[in-house]
Amino acid sequence: MVSMDSKIARLWSAPMLDIYKLAIPLGLANLLMLANTIVDTIMLGAVNAETLAGATLGIQLFLLLVVFGDGVVLAFAPMYTKSLGSDDKSGQAAVMRGTILLCLGLSLMAIGVMYAAEHLFVLFGIDTALSAISGDYNRIAALSVFPMLLSIAGWELASAHDKASCVLVASILGFLANAALNWVFIYGNLGFTAMGVSGASLSTLISSLVILGTIVVYLRKEVRILFSCKISMALCFKSAIQVLKLGSPIGVIEIATVGFFASSTYLISIYGAEVLAAHAIAYQVTELAIVFVLGFGEAATIKIGLLLGTLRNQELKEMVRNLILGCISVSVLLCALMILLSTDIPKLYFGFESSSLERPQNLATQLILIGATFTILDALQIVYLGILRGLRDTAIPMMYVLVGYWAVGVPGGLLLSGPAGLGPQGIWYGLTIGLLAVCVGLFWRLKRRMIEVMEMPLASSRNGVLNAKHLS
Repeated sequence: MVSMDSKIARLWSAPMLDIYKLAIPLGLANLLMLANTIVDTIMLGAVNAETLAGATLGIQLFLLLVVFGDGVVLAFAPMYTKSLGSDDKSGQAAVMRGTILLCLGLSLMAIGVMYAAEHLFVLFGIDTALSAISGDYNRIAALSVFPMLLSIAGWELASAHDKASCVLVASILGFLANAALNWVFIYGNLGFTAMGVSGASLSTLISSLVILGTIVVYLRKEVRILFSCKISMALCFKSAIQVLKLGSPIGVIEIATVGFFASSTYLISIYGAEVLAAHAIAYQVTELAIVFVLGFGEAATIKIGLLLGTLRNQELKEMVRNLILGCISVSVLLCALMILLSTDIPKLYFGFESSSLERPQNLATQLILIGATFTILDALQIVYLGILRGLRDTAIPMMYVLVGYWAVGVPGGLLLSGPAGLGPQGIWYGLTIGLLAVCVGLFWRLKRRMIEVMEMPLASSRNGVLNAKHLS
């Protein structure tokens, strides 16, 4: 029987600290990327309501395309780390160059969509003036997609080489550049002409280049070595197709996840402005916690991918346990923090003396408490997905996510909020049920994959290295 003290001590063991060292900088970097969007929205809102409304159309389309591309590019990590673990320099170079080609292809498609978006918005009946403003944003922001996707691959490359701190440094510099340049370009400071929404998109472009440039400087040695490898273009294109095949389900998962949580906003909007305001507060708080935990999913992919190429299956099994334990421990801390601050956070938005807003404050508190609960569930599905990505398993997990979110969570929320009479809280309970369904499905999938790992024949080498081909 393991004592409680030994369980707590395990949380601070060397393997766990190694996971925290990788996951926490990635989580903080994710928060800074989210903060960029918040800063853009706040600073554009200071211009006027019409500018903010038009820019929001462009920003949402931009983020949708980047989120899908981000998901696809995340497949770079398991493929690269497998080659890194087995010290296959040609394989590493092929995956990196193939990913660059893929980023270019995805970016060109995104540019086409964003340049056509203004006309599509008009066809869908959106106000012509708002569509024109979104077009002004899209024309410059479209050029940011390529450096952003390359930066995502750079994040994974840095993490694989144990340089996650450079990801955080790059994100900090990018955030500061974006905020400062917004002040210059949006409002026309330091002698520049006020550009409004175009200024925001120009700031996004420059800050994305700052992030990419910082990562390249940090990884100049690794990049130089990989580009010095002589490999054929055919091998690069083959790697690009493999990344696309593995990453497309991840992109669908990312879109399905964003849409699942966004659906709650539209469903809750029927309850009126006060309820929607309470929902927005709780949603933002929960989003911050979840975005931070995403770092553990990224760390899981890196750690599992490296072990897949180097070490024995028993060590892989132990790493899976540590990753899940580390992610749960951090999510429990975040959950406890949300519970402790659940009554104070709404007051930051509504004011501490606003007795007239007691109803939305109380509702926001209730929703934050529900959000605190499903933060743990979301953390579990994030780390499960990260581990499965590392095992190069993405298609079946995608099906579990789609079913759990859209066949269980959304209908469950509708039933609980309407016929069951739980109102807005019912929609949030639906989110919780959807996440629970996804967690159950992913747990069984991971359990099955780990059984396959433990039973697979070992590679021919004497030290019993995993034969990763069985997991492809």
